[in-house]
Amino acid sequence: MALLVVEARKRMLPARVERLCAERSYDKVLELLDQPLARVIYTRYEQLSMKLGAQVELGRTSDATRTIEEMLQLRMTKPQQMALFTTAFDFYLDKGDKKRAGAMLERIEGMNEKAAARVCREMFDVAFDGSTAHIASMEGRLKDTSPIECARLCRLLALQYERRGEVRAAARYRDMERASVRAARTVR
Repeated sequence: MALLVVEARKRMLPARVERLCAERSYDKVLELLDQPLARVIYTRYEQLSMKLGAQVELGRTSDATRTIEEMLQLRMTKPQQMALFTTAFDFYLDKGDKKRAGAMLERIEGMNEKAAARVCREMFDVAFDGSTAHIASMEGRLKDTSPIECARLCRLLALQYERRGEVRAAARYRDMERASVRAARTVR
């Protein structure tokens, strides 16, 4: 009988995690992922990846940084490595941590994923090195992106236009960024 209960709980846990994420109840997601049953169901990479997402959503910067550091110690497939490196890069970029973002950029560039490396390099140049050279390429990518990526591009475009002194263009992209963030929240 106890085995049936455990099996039922094993089948229900992923659905509960998904539902709680949809409800944006990230504290409860973290509680579930810390339960022993979660360690049985999910690989360590999956468990930490979901924890990282919840920590980022909750704004727990130090916890998210520790989770990234722990994940970097795991054995991972190349796709898992790339997913972690780009997630960590985006996180550090958003937090303004040039050193850690640069370290992730080096890892991304070492993965032989030229398109992803180019995009991350552009973002790094704009965010940390004051570049305004990527406006055309970023504007060209706007229409074919997800709401989250659109928000990120709009933020970087606004920053570049501000540096150029083009206040109206910067304001337009700040408005587009806010609209994209709202759209991303309704998609989830």
